Amino acid sequence: MEALQQPETNLHDLLFDYQREDRDRLIELPRAILGSEMGTGKTEVFIAVCDKLQLDRVLIAAPKTMVLEWKDRIEKRLGIPAAVPYGTAEGKYHKFSLGKEHFRHRYLIVSHEMLRMKRYLELLQLVDWDIIGLDEAHRFKNQKAKQTKGAHTLARRTDRLIHISGTPFENYPNELWSLLHMLDPKEWGTYRDFVKQYCVQIPSPWGPRIVGPNKRNQPELRERLHAVMVRRERAEVLKDLPGRFPTRHIPVQFSDAQLSAYSRMEEEFVVALKGGEDLFAPSMLARLTRLRQLSLDPGILDVDAPSAKTDALLDILKDVGDQKTIIFSYYAGFLRRLATRFKPEEMGVIIGNQTATERRNERLRIQDDPKVRVGLVSLMAGGVGIDLTSASVAIFTDIFWTPSVNEQAEARLDRYGQKNKFTFIRLVAPNTIDDDMNKLEARKSKIFNETIAIQHSVEGMIARHA
Repeated sequence: MEALQQPETNLHDLLFDYQREDRDRLIELPRAILGSEMGTGKTEVFIAVCDKLQLDRVLIAAPKTMVLEWKDRIEKRLGIPAAVPYGTAEGKYHKFSLGKEHFRHRYLIVSHEMLRMKRYLELLQLVDWDIIGLDEAHRFKNQKAKQTKGAHTLARRTDRLIHISGTPFENYPNELWSLLHMLDPKEWGTYRDFVKQYCVQIPSPWGPRIVGPNKRNQPELRERLHAVMVRRERAEVLKDLPGRFPTRHIPVQFSDAQLSAYSRMEEEFVVALKGGEDLFAPSMLARLTRLRQLSLDPGILDVDAPSAKTDALLDILKDVGDQKTIIFSYYAGFLRRLATRFKPEEMGVIIGNQTATERRNERLRIQDDPKVRVGLVSLMAGGVGIDLTSASVAIFTDIFWTPSVNEQAEARLDRYGQKNKFTFIRLVAPNTIDDDMNKLEARKSKIFNETIAIQHSVEGMIARHA
């Protein structure tokens, strides 16, 4: 097994003081909840725990949209490869390539979906894991769900279990029971007793309905949670954090249908180039546009395949909580499709076909209306001349050819009047024109105009089909 190059900086030297404190506490608390808010560095803390203890059998279960992000983060921070079983469509679910070679790695990352499937759960149970990390652990709150039952089964195969979630519960304390019972069944007892003690119930035709927390017993619950939970709020650690978090590049994994459609179109594009077609002929530029759109959302081209980026985007928004978020895209068609996923009162839209008055009104709604939690903004129409400083998260579903346009969009948040620590996230489809563009921009060259950027990005595509 070939090792990656060791990182120049030791992971533990990169941690903030509070992250080192959290790492050390989790070492002392082998079964716990890492419940710090988004943007405080939970992933690095978990990896640091594993590295500090030099654990050899680490299992991480994450949403499918975050599996590759975990792999990249481990390999970047520790310089060692992490194993991911890739899936292919098989009816309602996927068939995964989980085999002996995956278990030879120190870090194995599986999707939540695999915990619903008996054949993979049986394989994972064969290992006595040094630690199991359940990312986005609040998704295991439904005790009757297959993946929750699978997680409970695996929890018995390790002495160290860490739930990782910025929102351990969203509504009432009963949502915590499944996670707590997984940590220590004896300590947390039955669901019925937990609800009776910490929730308020009223009768209904379908049985007792939970309508709120039992306020009288909340101090006791907080004290018990403090014994098993490490939690940092963003406001608590602002003084330790930079004004801007490092940009996160989150890789997304295409479904079989999206991958097949993209690969076929990319191959046809390269064949045309090699056959003598001019890269800058209108027909070839149109093909390049279609490739980018297919990478973004196949539905734009009426291709019947789910959008990996839309899935990842909606997953991220669940974890952002009440932080206002701007979603940037070059393609207004994608933003219009995305708009159907939100209630009109919770979003604002800035795209190119609006009048100046319409654009201004939408900007003011995004900036000033507390009910608006998402802004859908075109890179070109909303990338210059406006303030979006009430937002603290910006997600780029795609970027423009030249770095200056993307930097202008970032500057809508990163400017005078910004009072929040803010995060930039980029969704990247590996081994696509999308990936080629991001790698090109990472060179930090200021000489690129659009023509040169297109030429250099296409080189990566040609290399894949050499």
